[in-house]
Amino acid sequence: MMKQRFSDKFISALSNLSAEEKQSKLLVAVSGGGDSMAMLHALHHHNMNVVVAHVNYKQRGDDSNADEQLVRTFCDEHKLDLHICEWPYGRDVSSFQEKARDFRYTFFNELMQLETCSLLLTAHHQNDRIEGFVYNMARGAGLSGMDALVEKSGAVFRPLFRMSKQEIDDYLTEHSVPFRLDKSNLKSTYKRNFIRLEVLPKLKEIHPNALENTVRLLDRNQSALLELSALYDSVALKYIIKAKLSNGKVDEWDVALIRQSIVDVQGFLFHMLKKVEVKCHHKDVELLASHFNQFHTESKVVLLGEFSFEFYREHLYVYSESDLVTEPQVVSQLTDLLKIVPSSKNVEVVEGRVGQFQKGKMYLDEKKMSFPISIRTPQSGDRMKLFGMDGNAKKVSDIQTQEKFPQWRKRTTDLCFDADNELIIFDWSRHAQKIAVSEFTEKAIIIS
Repeated sequence: MMKQRFSDKFISALSNLSAEEKQSKLLVAVSGGGDSMAMLHALHHHNMNVVVAHVNYKQRGDDSNADEQLVRTFCDEHKLDLHICEWPYGRDVSSFQEKARDFRYTFFNELMQLETCSLLLTAHHQNDRIEGFVYNMARGAGLSGMDALVEKSGAVFRPLFRMSKQEIDDYLTEHSVPFRLDKSNLKSTYKRNFIRLEVLPKLKEIHPNALENTVRLLDRNQSALLELSALYDSVALKYIIKAKLSNGKVDEWDVALIRQSIVDVQGFLFHMLKKVEVKCHHKDVELLASHFNQFHTESKVVLLGEFSFEFYREHLYVYSESDLVTEPQVVSQLTDLLKIVPSSKNVEVVEGRVGQFQKGKMYLDEKKMSFPISIRTPQSGDRMKLFGMDGNAKKVSDIQTQEKFPQWRKRTTDLCFDADNELIIFDWSRHAQKIAVSEFTEKAIIIS
């Protein structure tokens, strides 16, 4: 019965592949342990076109070499192509588990290109998924981070994903599949081993179906996450806009409206950060979420990796340093200048004297604008004599503070300087007395 159950699940897993994937070459990661050997045996039994990859980490002396020899013998007997890579860094490497994972996936990715394989197959199974859940839960992961394993993710496919460890072991016995036992898996030194050897048996003592029930919980969790993801995407579409710069971008979040639209701010943040591939700890997300409930009279910037999260008033601005790069420009005539006015602005050209003035619009005299005009971002000491203000020129930094600019916008404000190196236009919204229209103006440029 177990044999049939494994077979049914394996056939069901393969049915999830596309016709092209089934016919293509598949790279199979095989350690020599029971799980990967069962997977390889079943793939060969179903006549799949496979290439085998094995990594010898040289961490267990003769045992590591015996693992390699087992895989080599199986591939020779069944006429399967095999690629072997040896760990070159010796023993006693710090953070070995993480570095070993990076090493083997680099090897796998290179092999996939070399052999033109469409998918990488790994032997992760149901118990691995449960162990990951317990580990992630203990670390404080949120709803989206508790269940990291999925059956298919990008070019990685896990055909044993729905199978229990017991079903795999029964398959090995019934088909007399050779495999090697890694004795290090019997020690509770590593956290995953501790969960496997100590925690999961205790769960089964609480309830004999604890592991099966956990899988059902994780499946329901995945369904709930799909619905939540759709909600989060709709909220993001409504309340996150792209603030276009001369060269770059900033995402502008309406914190107040987002907060009104969702219950779980941390869940929303995890979802959005994952989309832009920001690596963060749950404590980082808790910190960001805490700022959602505050009104910031001054900018508060939180740094996560290459990204800055700037809270100001009831908005959040997300950007990286590369997003704020704006290159200086020089234009030699009016038509070129008008081409670089932001698309959010409206430009009118009026011949003759302006009849009626409206608040919020700039009225510029075309003849008073001396070219070439250079456009750049603010520098220390920049000053401007604003239209309508008597007295000395005002610091650009003071104008920005008065206009309540967030930090990112202070750094990216467009300033236009005329041929005399005098600042004549600030942020396409304020202009200097020098270029203001008068009763003698023959052509006015109106920007609003």
